[in-house]
Amino acid sequence: MAAIDGICVANPTPLGFSEIREWLDISSGSISQDLKVLREIGVLKVVQSPLERRDRFVPALELRNRILHYIDCRLEAQLDSGRDALQVIVKQVPAGQGHR
Repeated sequence: MAAIDGICVANPTPLGFSEIREWLDISSGSISQDLKVLREIGVLKVVQSPLERRDRFVPALELRNRILHYIDCRLEAQLDSGRDALQVIVKQVPAGQGHR
């Protein structure tokens, strides 16, 4: 996803699916799925030319969406890490001992 986002940010004109695929060595299915996620989280916008029926993609440069996505990813990773650490601790506590 970061590569697709980066290509769209760096390119001065909107990119189509086939142009993105030319830049990257990943499957069409992966590109399609990543484009869907990037649109859903508000990082990419779809634009259409009156002359073309296909979608083209441009970056949504509003920082709010990018910052919220970054925070969500960081928070999720930290929560997952904390959950794993807590499970290790719980397994090490002897059974049958309650809290005081």
